[in-house]
Amino acid sequence: MTPNGLNVYDKWCSVNQRLCGGTSVLQRRFVNRGRNRRRVLPITWLSSFGTQEIFALASYCLHIFGYCGPDLEKVLHSYEEDGILEIIPWPIHHFLEPSKGWKYELHSGEVHYYGQQATINDCIHRNRQRSKYVILTDADEIIIPYQHSSLHQLMAELQQNNPYAVAFIFWAYSFSKEITRGSERFNFPQWRHVPGVNILRHIYKEPLKWWTKNRSKMIVDPRKVMQASVHTVYKINGKSTWVPSDLAIVMHTTEPKRPDLGIEKLIMDNKIWEYAERLIPNVNKVLHKSGILK
Repeated sequence: MTPNGLNVYDKWCSVNQRLCGGTSVLQRRFVNRGRNRRRVLPITWLSSFGTQEIFALASYCLHIFGYCGPDLEKVLHSYEEDGILEIIPWPIHHFLEPSKGWKYELHSGEVHYYGQQATINDCIHRNRQRSKYVILTDADEIIIPYQHSSLHQLMAELQQNNPYAVAFIFWAYSFSKEITRGSERFNFPQWRHVPGVNILRHIYKEPLKWWTKNRSKMIVDPRKVMQASVHTVYKINGKSTWVPSDLAIVMHTTEPKRPDLGIEKLIMDNKIWEYAERLIPNVNKVLHKSGILK
């Protein structure tokens, strides 16, 4: 325990739910206490996507480094009590000094960026025999299918059309959390004091910069991928393929990456609203069960 009573986590939290005959995995690192507190709503969103079979393959891995905060701790233990979350110790900082930044030339350390890439590969190898796919996204990111009602259906079509593909790469779009125009009906009073971002309120995304490298995230076959990083795969037994943006994207609700763009140059994308009827009750259920909402 820390002096202010907050538990210190340095663990893998593996949430296992087997739906439609398969599993998937989500990986995310947490770096500091303030940031962890803001993850309560995003994590409940991710769980709701899985339990509602919107993303029909749902087993999540979360790497937590540092202080998780009391609210996030309540949510995690709520999942643990339900039997869908397993906390696995991964105390890398007891053996190596993690660097505190992602640029090698600027940050010292014996393992890159709090062990981010190490945990990604740990997640892949740990689930090699129990997961059909591994989803490698951040906790504030969700893969949204555009032409399918679930991620399971999307992956079935992608695999059929790309039988030799073992890594499916999705473009990541930044949805500005500073813009809430047109989303007033999702401004729920009971959520205003819950740490995190209400993704239903942020539907304006920045266009990709096609003249430079854009962010991306992946879904991989853990039996065919031997080594991966945050945005790409290195050693695979098969091929990788890019998923067209009209089929699915990564929705990343965050600070503006291109603040010079006015709202007239952003793209309104409210696809997430199609899932609102299923998401909202599940988020409320988790928040009530964990005691965050009274």
